Amino acid sequence: MSVEDLLYPLLASYIKSPQWVKDSVGRAYSWVPVSMRRGRNYSRFVSEASLRNEGEIRQLSSRKLSATLQWTLESVPAYHQYRHLLNRADTPIDVLRDLPLLSKEEIKRDPISFLSTASPSHLRLKTFTGGSIATPMAFYLHKGITRTKEYGYIANFHLRTGLTENDVVLALRGRPVPTSKHPGGQLWMYEPIKKRTDF
Repeated sequence: MSVEDLLYPLLASYIKSPQWVKDSVGRAYSWVPVSMRRGRNYSRFVSEASLRNEGEIRQLSSRKLSATLQWTLESVPAYHQYRHLLNRADTPIDVLRDLPLLSKEEIKRDPISFLSTASPSHLRLKTFTGGSIATPMAFYLHKGITRTKEYGYIANFHLRTGLTENDVVLALRGRPVPTSKHPGGQLWMYEPIKKRTDF
């Protein structure tokens, strides 16, 4: 598991902390090797993201979609009635077409039925939708996988656009900036771990 997933429960406190605390934590964090920060699967996801051959990309996406659908049909209670589609797992796009579209409201009515019974609860990292969404929704990330994959693909994107580890990125995330609610307060904040200015 990555250091980031281990420290995730402290994120809210970190974001609300004064800038000098964030700067100190960010400086200390930069000394931790990337492989420890991002997790053992990080280099695999960076490698996946670097694929350029169209055939290899299609093959990878088909394999991933097939594995996801198989996992879902076998272990997610809300999809048990669609298990008969497992016999078509080699054509994942067709299986996907036969599954219903769901609204957030349907998932929020019975969220437990959308959790995989094959995924132990200690591997779930609870988080929420945020930003401009009026009604936040809880969902789970897979510890050691979800965030590691995101970082791997983002790192590859940064590489392709010429960004380095030391460049600062502007992030329009819709995250509340603690100082913005005070008269004359700052409307942005610098987040040194990800080297990002959030608005």
